[in-house]
This record gives sequence, structure tokens and C-alpha cells, in this order.
Amino acid sequence: MKRIVIALLFVCAAALSALDIDLHKYRVRQGKYEFTKEGEEKMVKIYSLPKVRSCYVTFDVPLQPFHRYELSFEMRGNNITRRPSKSLFGGGVTFNALGKIIYRGSQHGMWKHALGTFDWQKVVIKFKAPNTKEAYLCCEIADADGWVEFRRAKLVDLTGEKEKKAADKAAENINKVFNPVKVSGKVFDDANGNGKLDAGEKGIAGVQVSDGLNIVKTDASGVYTIDKATGKFLFAVKPDNGVFVGKHYAVLADKVNFAVKLHAPRKKAVFYSVNDSECGAADPFIGQVISAAKKVPGDFLVHCGDIGNQKGHLDSMTRAEMPVHYAIGNHDFYKDPAGGETRFEKHFGPVYYSFNVAGLHCIVVGYLGGVDAAPSPQLGKRQIEWLKKDFALNPGPKVIFRHHPMRFNDVIAKMVLDPKNNVVATVSGHTHAAQTRLINGIITTEGAPPQMAAVDHAPRGFLRGVWENGKISFEIINPVVWTSKAAVDKSAEPVKTGADWAQFRRSADRNGIADTRLKMPLKLRWKFKAPGYIWASSPIISKGKVFAATLDDAMAKNACVLALDVKTGKLLWKTVVGVSIKHTPAVDGKRVYASGVDGTVFALDVNNGKILWKTSIPYYANRSDGLYGPVTWYENRLFAGGDHLVELDPNGKNPA
Repeated sequence: MKRIVIALLFVCAAALSALDIDLHKYRVRQGKYEFTKEGEEKMVKIYSLPKVRSCYVTFDVPLQPFHRYELSFEMRGNNITRRPSKSLFGGGVTFNALGKIIYRGSQHGMWKHALGTFDWQKVVIKFKAPNTKEAYLCCEIADADGWVEFRRAKLVDLTGEKEKKAADKAAENINKVFNPVKVSGKVFDDANGNGKLDAGEKGIAGVQVSDGLNIVKTDASGVYTIDKATGKFLFAVKPDNGVFVGKHYAVLADKVNFAVKLHAPRKKAVFYSVNDSECGAADPFIGQVISAAKKVPGDFLVHCGDIGNQKGHLDSMTRAEMPVHYAIGNHDFYKDPAGGETRFEKHFGPVYYSFNVAGLHCIVVGYLGGVDAAPSPQLGKRQIEWLKKDFALNPGPKVIFRHHPMRFNDVIAKMVLDPKNNVVATVSGHTHAAQTRLINGIITTEGAPPQMAAVDHAPRGFLRGVWENGKISFEIINPVVWTSKAAVDKSAEPVKTGADWAQFRRSADRNGIADTRLKMPLKLRWKFKAPGYIWASSPIISKGKVFAATLDDAMAKNACVLALDVKTGKLLWKTVVGVSIKHTPAVDGKRVYASGVDGTVFALDVNNGKILWKTSIPYYANRSDGLYGPVTWYENRLFAGGDHLVELDPNGKNPA
């Protein structure tokens, strides 16, 4: 019998199978709560706290995998008011299986927000139990004020006899995968490159081999043994001075050998990364990656998830002419009794593993939640335990490849961003944005989708990383490059400006209307090649100067604000701000203001470009998305933000 965690968020209660739950026997709790009684009837009462998004008490309830259940309980609320947030509001209940919400409701079990004051209401929820120990049920108030009580929680198994047999058989088949077996084999130098262990071919000592939980090293003759191996795969960690002949993994069996072709040690590694292709095959972009790799040869290519048609990509990515690795994305999980990652494993093998190149330890890890289906119950815990061991056995510099950015505050992200684990960089996708930041001194970079423009206005592209002399650097390769062949027309009239164009679409009301008329036909008076990219940002004009901001989605060396003479196009000053600016600045005559993707707002002197002040908008500092909206100047007031708007003091004092 599986144990299913049932969590009651903010104000909670749950049920035992065919029995009442003792709501006073909790396992985990957060926030302000109390256990109360009315006569002999036990209840839980939980209060909101000002700075706590959700308060909860957690209970354990036994459930059988794949069985159908009916949960019922009663709840009442007092003065429940929502907070200004896009999150859930009010009291309710959520059934969650490893990150996949399969039911959400509130009063009467409907899709409603329970707000205000209401007396006891019965909630009835029917659901099918997943094959997981990590599912939990949440009676929830998120981002709200007030309190809620819960009582009379019951759980009834509705599964019929025929259904029970099928459910029990499905659970048994899944659990067979994790019956311990003894495995052994050899990692050898495949001198003739045929992928087979031939007479005279020597073993390679010190190579790590893993079943996804245990990690062992080969002995002096290249032999390894795992006495109690579990899971679906066995994989070897590629040594620095070799490449696999064939795959780095195999389906778990009692005897597995790994063929490696040794080469001279290397001091430099080059790799390419794409993400969020979400298309039928890699054809729309793989040729561009190959073209870039012909100019700067790559050691490997990583697809950081949200692949699209996995079979189609497997076929077309083989043209990359370099080893290809895949990280599973949240859209790469598909419904399957064995777990949402089963289809991914069929095409690409293990969800997580590691390999070495030029003194750099590379780790591919999977995110712990899917959108369309939940992962298997084993994936999360096994991956975390394996990663701890991998970190311990490989103390040198590391780079992490994962679909979700490390700014997502989950267990793996916390491990990766811990300085003691010596991670120098992380490469990811998911946000459909191209941006690079430093978190805890670690370079964290995300790429734009390779076949379409990004949500932050960056052009489509992919990433190239270079590891050399103990340092790592990145650059964005954008297949879409605009070049102007137009020449300056000496017959063009001198530039004449009307009123200032001080911000995006000229004014705070964004009317985009100019006071002057253009003389036709237009002629090119001057042009200027800016450092970095100017993509969705437009120049602004004030008192004879043109101001522009640039982005640099590699290491932000060319992310700057610059000023040009409006009549001649001469560069008056350029200030590197160190973070990409992907939207239009604003000017008040004395200062020019701009906001970076990491939530930093700058004020610069219009005369010399000196940074007068900068401030970080806390909401955007470490969130999953960047700050993509332009700053706005209105009646001596400065505003910045995207889905959260803040007012800033133009003089550089604390945010208003």
C-alpha cells in the first residue's frame, strides 16, 4: 500500500481511507494554526499571515495506486479577502501529483474562490490516485487574509472489484522496475571502434557508473559492480579523455559494458545549446547550428527541453555531427502509467546523468514537474539523491543543463546555487527569453527559442559556450541578422527636429503622434552601428541628442546606453550598464532612465552618461521572467514595471 501525502494549505483538512482523519495528528505545518474542538468533534483552524503566501498543516493518508476515491470535508471561513496578486485566492482544495494539479476547487468542490464570511460548507472531490508517494491534497488559501476551519474529513474508496485487479496489476508492473538486481560490466578502450569488447582491449580505471541512484567507480581493470541496482537504466560518466562508441546508457541488465574511444587530453571545450523548439523536428534550425559549428567546432550539443515531436527531433538532430544530449522540459511529459517521462526515456534514455569534457563536469538534470502529465513517483527523490552523490564525487568545476532556470526556487536549484558545489554556470530555457544573470556568483543563462523570436523581444537563436583555462563564457548566435546596405545620401537635408520624443511612443499616453511633417521622399542623412543589439527598443530624442539602449544576451559586455548627436550621428558618450536593456528608455531633459531585464533601473546624466543612481525593483530581481516593460515619465514622476508597477524617485532615493 502506498502512502500519499495530503497537505492542507493555509487552512486544511483531509481524510483517511474509509475512516475519519484525526485532524490533530499532523506531519508538517507552516504558519499560524490551532487545533480546536466542538464537543468531541476535532477541527483545524489556520490563519493567514501578512508575509506568508500560504499556511498549512500536512497529514498522511493511505491510498492505493490507481484507485478511485471520494474525499469529503466541511469548511467555513471568516473575512477572507484577496491580496493584490495573480495567484489563487480564497479557501479551497487542490489535489496535486508531483507538480501536476489534477483538481482544484473550493466551496462545494466547484471552481470558485471562497471569499468573505461563510458558514460550514461541504466539499466533495472525486479523484483517481496516481502511482506516487508524493501526491498531496491541499485545502488552500493563497495570497489572502482571514481564517478557515476544516472538519469531518472522510475518504471513501469507490473502486470496483474489476478496477482493483487492473489497478493492482499496473502498480505491480511499475514496481518491478525497482526490484534490486546485481549488475556488473566493464568500461574499456575500444581500440578498433566497433563497440564490442574484443580480446586485448584494456579497461579504463576510475570511470563512474550509475543506476540513477548508486554511483560506483571502475577498478584498475575497468570492471564495476553494483550489488543492488534499481531503476530503468545504467549509464556511465564519459571520461575527460574519451568519447563513447555508441550510447552512454543501456537498459538495466545483469551485464553491461561501455565502449570508449580514448583521445589526447583537451584543455578547451565548446558546446552549443538550444531550447523550447516545440516543433515537429529540428529541421527549422539544426542547419544553422551546424553552420555555426563548422566555424567553431563543438564538442557536444544540448537541447534544454520542451522539444516538440521527440521522434522527429531524434531523427533530425543526428545531423548535428556532434554528441547530442537532451534535458526533459515540462512539456515533454506524457500520460503513462509508468510515469510522464516514459516517452522521453524511450527516445533519449535517462532523464539525468553527467559527463566530463576538458576538466569540466557537465550535468544534465530534469525538472520535477510536468504540465500534461506527472513524472513517476521515483524520479524526484532518486534524482536528488543521485545529484548529491555526483556533487560529492566530482568536486571540480561544473556546468548544469536543465529546462527550468535556477531562479525557480526548487530543491535542485538550491543545491546547484550552493557555492560549495562549485557550479560555474547553468544553461536552461523555459522562459522563451534570452538573458544572462549572475546568481550567487554563478552565470545563469537562458536561450531564446531557435525557430521563433522570444517573449522578451530577443531574436530567435541558440547559445554557444566556451570553457577554457578554467573560465566559461557564452554568446548568443542569432541566425536573424539585419544588415543595411543603404548609403548616406549627401543630398539629404540637415536634420530638423520638432518637439522631443522623450519615451516609448513619445509620451506617457503612448499616442505616438509627432508635431512635424516629414518631407518626402526620405533620404538617409547618417547611420551609426551600435554595440550589441537594438531589437524592440526605439531611440528617443531630447535637446539635440538621440538616446538608445542595447542588449547583449551573452555576458552583457555590450549592454549599454548611448547618446548621439541628432544632426551628425556622432557618438557623444556610451555607458556599459552590464545588463540587457530590451525596451525604450525615457528622458526628462536632465537624466535618461532605462530598465534592465533583471529589474535594475538606471538614471544617467544626459551630458556625459555618468550613472547617477541605480536601484533594483525587488519583485523582478530573481523572478522567473525579466522586466520587459519600458520606463515611463509622467508629470515629473517615474514609473517602471511589467505586471507589477512601481513608482521611483527621480532623484535616486528609495523606491516610492
